[in-house]
Amino acid sequence: MVTAPVQSNLRFGQVSIFIVLMALLDGMAPPSRTRGLLVGVAAAIKLTPLLFVLYFLVCGRYRDAARALATFVACGALALAILPAESLTYWAGTVTETSRIGNLASLGNQSVHGMLLRLGLDSGALPLVWVALVLVICALAVLRARALSRLGRPGHAAVLVGCATVAASPVSWTHHQVWTVLAAMLLVGSVGVTRKVAGALLLASMVLSLGAVLAPVSMRPGVQFLFENARAVGAVALCVAGFGAVALTANRAQPARSPRRGWPRVAVASLGALAFFAVQPLPAGADPTFKAYGLPDVVNSRYFFVCRGQVECARYSTGAPVTFGTRSEKTKVRVNGVVSEQVARLDYHSAPGGPPRTIPLLAAYPGVRTFSFRSATMAHGRLIAYAADGRALARYDDELAAAVGT
Repeated sequence: MVTAPVQSNLRFGQVSIFIVLMALLDGMAPPSRTRGLLVGVAAAIKLTPLLFVLYFLVCGRYRDAARALATFVACGALALAILPAESLTYWAGTVTETSRIGNLASLGNQSVHGMLLRLGLDSGALPLVWVALVLVICALAVLRARALSRLGRPGHAAVLVGCATVAASPVSWTHHQVWTVLAAMLLVGSVGVTRKVAGALLLASMVLSLGAVLAPVSMRPGVQFLFENARAVGAVALCVAGFGAVALTANRAQPARSPRRGWPRVAVASLGALAFFAVQPLPAGADPTFKAYGLPDVVNSRYFFVCRGQVECARYSTGAPVTFGTRSEKTKVRVNGVVSEQVARLDYHSAPGGPPRTIPLLAAYPGVRTFSFRSATMAHGRLIAYAADGRALARYDDELAAAVGT
């Protein structure tokens, strides 16, 4: 009840809890003539439960898959009869317009798609990378779910398939992530220190916003990116690992042997992964804190603090391509300044590699152009001013890095 997904469902009146309940009951129900109907209804409300149809097919539950698809089509036909215009509008194009429901790159979208958007991948390569990752994730999750089902763990199997829908969907807002909460609870209640610790960490990420809570220790973009995307990373890890229950059950079926203590290896691997993120700055687009401000924000002294008004800003036009100041806050650093007439473009690199961020140059006052943006840290920041012909007029590295200690 205290997890963010459940609280989000209650706060906004969302129906994800009921969608999860229907798919969970159908996924772990004993054979019957009605098994599969609930998945069909759930898929008619939200498309992602259709992955359970693939799960049914892989498990040899062909009648369940047929009933689910038939129910899905019947519900669609019923909606078409009741709301023909709305139904035709949706299926004719709205279904593919995922951006209609908000900024998919925001941290609330904890899916693989959202994580790739925050990485700043090229718009041409992003669809291919996303589809490839989704196919691998769903295939691994469904195959591991089949193994769990055959070992007498239909609940684990259903939750695993549900976690795959969270990871694979283009949009997985907080209220969609109930499946991950259930998976964390199953891990906490399982056998083995490693699984319990993994479940506790995953459950903590579903209760807390780790990016905000652990901001004081995330001094590099890579660490912050890991914390900010902890829920998406956790869902993907579940799909790949499959609870580890397959190996656990297989070991129990073997002759008794000395107990294995695998948790030290897992701990070392986890620390190694964290160390990698700590020492390897991610591309410039991976800074989820970044934001460049526009003209409506000029009146806010928190964002525009170097100069206020035409006269004061004119004093900062010293002839240098860029004159700026920095302000360090608890979780971010702000940069505000003015540019000379010769500057046509201002780019900011938050870390080595990746595409730069183009900073808007705002004609807030006659004869003065100002700018303002924020970033997680300036330790690897680089600000470059370009002329109209593409020449680099000035580059600022050390000045930005010094802002970390201000």
